[in-house]
Amino acid sequence: MNPFKADLIKNIQITQASINNYNFRYCLDLFSIQVNSTKTAILIMKNPSKTCIHATITNGSVQNIKNCTIDRTTSHVLNVLLLNSVNSIISGCQTLTYHFKSGQINQCVGYNHIIILNLYPLFSTNPKNLKIYNKPPKKSPIKNTLIINQNIIKSIINVNNQADIFLAWGGCPSGVSSYNSTIKPVLQLINKRKNVFSFDQQNKCFNDYSLQKITPYPIHGLCWR
Repeated sequence: MNPFKADLIKNIQITQASINNYNFRYCLDLFSIQVNSTKTAILIMKNPSKTCIHATITNGSVQNIKNCTIDRTTSHVLNVLLLNSVNSIISGCQTLTYHFKSGQINQCVGYNHIIILNLYPLFSTNPKNLKIYNKPPKKSPIKNTLIINQNIIKSIINVNNQADIFLAWGGCPSGVSSYNSTIKPVLQLINKRKNVFSFDQQNKCFNDYSLQKITPYPIHGLCWR
């Protein structure tokens, strides 16, 4: 797996919060230095792990991007999406290498804007910790973070109606009984979109994602090849 190249990114914007010693991230916006693409990709994963958790943030923008923590999964999916068009991803011809020419990326046709969302906003390296969402009281701060997160997902998908959407949240963590009910509104939201993509268990990318035909567990982003 190639490490993430921070010099591909010119700006990162983040929406996050801290409640009762828990850290939450609702949205991560990354803007590429590329000038030969104006495409936006929306990536929906399980939950934030470590990416930008301790970043210095000013007016919603991450400072010192090269010193920012990028976890393995985020690093991998960013390499795929920054360096490849959706056509090359679907055909299986994606590359994870890049070249510079005159200070700009050469031979790269990837997305210049990537929005990372998650089913759950909780920062955690252990998905089992998502059990805090199993049966929280209706008016609890934890329950409220999930409502905020779902509203943000809905708003971003509706506003970016031409964006390609990639699903990469993987299977259900042990003991997380809220998983299917959390996935359901997301699938309902994207069910009529034509530009929704995922990888199957054979790592083939496809865009025939529907509630009727496909398992609600698209392959995890770390397993993309």
